[in-house]
Amino acid sequence: MDGIFPASFWPLALAHGFALLSPGPDFMLIVSHGIRHRLRGSAFICFGIAAGNAAYIALAIAGWMGLSANPTFQRPLEIAGALYLGWLGLRIFRSAQPLAEANESAGAALPATVQFMMGLGSAILNPKNMIFYLSIMTVLIESDALLRQRIAAGVWMCSVVLLWDLFVAAVISHAAVQKTLWRWIPIIERACGALLILVAVSVIFSL
Repeated sequence: MDGIFPASFWPLALAHGFALLSPGPDFMLIVSHGIRHRLRGSAFICFGIAAGNAAYIALAIAGWMGLSANPTFQRPLEIAGALYLGWLGLRIFRSAQPLAEANESAGAALPATVQFMMGLGSAILNPKNMIFYLSIMTVLIESDALLRQRIAAGVWMCSVVLLWDLFVAAVISHAAVQKTLWRWIPIIERACGALLILVAVSVIFSL
């Protein structure tokens, strides 16, 4: 019990890692902005997403497990999340425009603060993030784990989220990838937008 991490750290890290590899709204948001505005237009989205994940991890460490099963809190979050994801999807879908050449300027990237808030909103208003973190931190971490061990596990997960998202943004922004995909940029953007809208609609119909 005296280690830096809880005794159940590796099962926790593996479960979190596998969940991170599953593309979701955050992934679609990063891809849609990274493919047109490259890393300068998507990096702070990654920081916002990591901050949103950190917020739910902090709630879990504080012992707010009951929030994930509280309809008074969860239902408004699901509605707000669905509306936000639908708005993001529509915005991305409507902004998709072809580039004349592979190296053409993709236009001005969103300011860093706007990127950050967009990523934060995507993470905070995704009810699956709340349920996942409040559950995994309670179920997989032993009840007698020290506070500093819980915090260390939380810092690990936040760091992995940030590094993974930045990796995705960097890959999609790479010159070779851009050169290969530039003709498909509007199609990829519309696909990402449509998927976000689909997620929003599915959430609404599941209420």
